[in-house]
Amino acid sequence: CLGGLLLLVSCGNMESAAVTLGEHTVSGVGRSFQYTDEEKYFLVYYIFGLMWIMELLNALSLFTVSYAVCLWYYSAWDDKSGEKRAPLFAVFRGIFNALFFHFGSMAFGAFVLALLKGIRIILLLMSRAAKNDNNKILACLLDACQCCMACLEGGVAFVSRNAYIEVAINSKPYCQAAREAYGFMLAEADEVVILSGATFLIQVFGCLGICAAGGFMTYQVVTTQEKYTSDLSPHYVGEPEFVAGVAAAMCFSISIVFMDILDQCAETLLFVYATSANDGTADYLLSDTMRSLVNHPAPKVADQARNMTMTAPAGQVAPSSSAYGLLSWRRPP
Repeated sequence: CLGGLLLLVSCGNMESAAVTLGEHTVSGVGRSFQYTDEEKYFLVYYIFGLMWIMELLNALSLFTVSYAVCLWYYSAWDDKSGEKRAPLFAVFRGIFNALFFHFGSMAFGAFVLALLKGIRIILLLMSRAAKNDNNKILACLLDACQCCMACLEGGVAFVSRNAYIEVAINSKPYCQAAREAYGFMLAEADEVVILSGATFLIQVFGCLGICAAGGFMTYQVVTTQEKYTSDLSPHYVGEPEFVAGVAAAMCFSISIVFMDILDQCAETLLFVYATSANDGTADYLLSDTMRSLVNHPAPKVADQARNMTMTAPAGQVAPSSSAYGLLSWRRPP
């Protein structure tokens, strides 16, 4: 994708700037690309497509994580071990369902975010142009619009994360799922705020801790092992601080991915717990650890509750969890 963008950028007509100093003219001081209107349209179309693809991949990853968590939460209990049965190939099943049954919802949600991001970038470019023209009032107004657009984009992205959870559970379209997710966040505002704050702190300290540990361990290795400290060694490291810094940066970038997965898992667990608590199935689905964590009262007959056969209500056909949704059963009427 980036290679295609670079190829498209290089299609412009290059012009060099010249500077006249007295009687001498110096050319080649600066170079810039000049594009026709058609080429500008191509660039805008291609850049928007890149942003849409990036948002779509992010949506697919969020849905897959949420789907895997939901599979575990709604899985049956093992009679021998007393533990929940781990779902088989949860990630692959999530990807399959996202691509074949919910791809339209993912694409629409990604399109909305890409559109908001594109508008914000346009406002940023207009603000820079206004500043170059020394139009401070217009630049201030554009900066304010850019801040509002960034706030709107962040809010839509946060709602979309929960909308994909609703899509995974009940197989609803994106708009309906977003509306349900927004209603859930309003109804469970205290829990959402507490969970968001806790996961944010865990993400920050987790990333910093992994970054510091990776950099420290790398520095210890390259400063204590003769393989890296000897001048005669082909693997000699002359700048151990630089190597440790690169290792710390790599650890930080990798840890962000895992911390983001942790955040989505926590939000999904809160969502499915609230859903099951409202429809009365939490007694049959909560593990002992999660029950104590959320302070949910234990069922009167725990074994009966866990081993109870869950069936669809009379007159309704339970959807398949592999195709339409995870809530293939409800508490018996």
